[in-house]
Amino acid sequence: MTARQRCAVGLLWISLIIPLLGWGADIDEAAFTKRFMQPFVVSELGMGVDRLAPLGPAQMTDVLDAKAALGRFFKSLEDPKGSIERFVTPAFAKAKPSRLAVRQALVADETTILEMAVFDFQFLSDKKSLELRFYVVVMTEGTFEVSEGRAEMSKLDSYWRVSKIGAKP
Repeated sequence: MTARQRCAVGLLWISLIIPLLGWGADIDEAAFTKRFMQPFVVSELGMGVDRLAPLGPAQMTDVLDAKAALGRFFKSLEDPKGSIERFVTPAFAKAKPSRLAVRQALVADETTILEMAVFDFQFLSDKKSLELRFYVVVMTEGTFEVSEGRAEMSKLDSYWRVSKIGAKP
């Protein structure tokens, strides 16, 4: 095989392998934006084994379900057509009857809630409530801010709901 033939075969292999590696692959605008804007986790907060040891599978599920409910609550706050009704207790809904009233109590005007993460939890004495400690990342007037808060979650009809929440990012 001549040098020219070897070069041609090499180029053929490269042209076959590059698409498999993802180099030069076509990507649409939506996929690019999603992948570009997605946070990159540098490190994660750990939780000691001794902290988890007393929890059974049902309690672990409760904590994860309460976290998910809190996340959906925050997501509904950002949706102008969203409703927080299914994410809050009746007493909370009575005190703050609209999504806008809750949003104004929690975040400043011209603020966008970008992310929420829970970093600690504690079951309360009745075992049907728990407190989640969380942080939110918001953008306000072009500046990123991080604020911590606490949410008391209550289990009603097998669904976790926000009964109290505090922090104004």
